[in-house]
This record gives sequence, structure tokens and C-alpha cells, in this order.
Amino acid sequence: MKHIVIITGGSIDTDYAKEYIKTLSYDKVFAVDKGLNYAKEMGIVPDVIMGDFDSVDNTVLDEYKKLATDNKLIMESFPVMKDATDTELAIDKAIETGATHITILGATGGARIDHMLGNISLLKKIFDKNVKGVMVDSHNRIRYVCADVSPVDVSIEKDSAYDYRYLSFIVLSKELSGLTLSKVAYPVDNITVPCGTSYLVSNEINDKAARIHIGKGAALIIESKE
Repeated sequence: MKHIVIITGGSIDTDYAKEYIKTLSYDKVFAVDKGLNYAKEMGIVPDVIMGDFDSVDNTVLDEYKKLATDNKLIMESFPVMKDATDTELAIDKAIETGATHITILGATGGARIDHMLGNISLLKKIFDKNVKGVMVDSHNRIRYVCADVSPVDVSIEKDSAYDYRYLSFIVLSKELSGLTLSKVAYPVDNITVPCGTSYLVSNEINDKAARIHIGKGAALIIESKE
């Protein structure tokens, strides 16, 4: 397994992120645009820095540029005017380098909901490349799952360390069919749920791990806490 952590430029609780990263077994860290500021604040020297660097503190950028000049990290610069966000370019780079698991911090939060939703949509791109992807912040952990080709089984362990208490599903396809949830507060068996309902919001894991079976359809799976 090759696990790449991407620190991007949304809103990050750096105290939380620093401790969360310590719990991960990972191979490389990519810092993206303003994510360089967060990496610096957390005392992390990334392996790769990427972006148009239009929102990075100049002192931080100069420090990382020197490290790149000394071949201590890889730097890839992009123009401000381009056809993909810096976060998507970082995901592409991670997949190209053989990532089997990508954890992204800083993809949620911030003032711009278009950036947040655009970032979350990139979980589909990761899934379609047969890579495990998750976006994490201090209150949420988000995955994408799709069972259009074949049924999908997912197990989500109860997180005692960070207490992601709630388990919710946002249906993205026309409907989610053959849905079975067990080891949760509100189990269901082989039901169909249409897109555009809050029926699957705020369940809870009440065992060591929730068991999820999806017969067909696509959804976001969100662990969250207050």
C-alpha cells in the first residue's frame, strides 16, 4: 500500500490535523498552495509542493523553494489560469505516483462552498481509479462509494480517538438500492432510498464497526461529530 497525505488550502484546525496525521501510516506528504502554510505551522516538511502559490505566505514559499533547489523536496508550479484546481492536480499527481490510499486535509471548510463541493466531488475521481480516498477535518470524515458495476461492502470502525459519532449517507445517484446497514443505531435491510432525502442522515455506529452493503448506486459516506 502506498499512502499519500495531501494538505490543501481550505480551512484546517492545525492542532487537530497535526495529531491526526501522527495516527496515520503514510509514505509521502503533498502540500498544495495555502497548504504550505499549514504544513509549516504543523512542523511538517512535505515531499512535494504544488500549486499556483497565489495564497501562500511569501516567507514560507521562499523557504520551500530553497528546499526544492537543494533537492530536498519536489516543487511543481502551475499558472493561476488553468482547467483544474490545485487540489485536483495534487490528486492526479498522487495517483500517477502509485498511491493506493489518499487522505486529504484542508479540502473542506473555508468561505467558498464551490471549492468545498468541488473538492468533495473529487472523491469520485479517486474511487474510479481504484484508490481509497478520504477527506478529513476536525468534525467530518468523508468517503465516496459507488456500486454501479457490482455490489459494494464497506466496514467502518467506530473511532474512539476522535469520536466521529454520526454516520450519514448522501445519495448521489437516482437512488441507492439494496442498502443494508447493521451494527448501527438504526439498521435497515435491503431498502431503496432515492436521491433528495435526509432519511440516511445521523445514524450512529453502536458496535465495533458498522457494516454497509450497497447493491447499486453512489453515495457519500460521512462520519461526523458536533
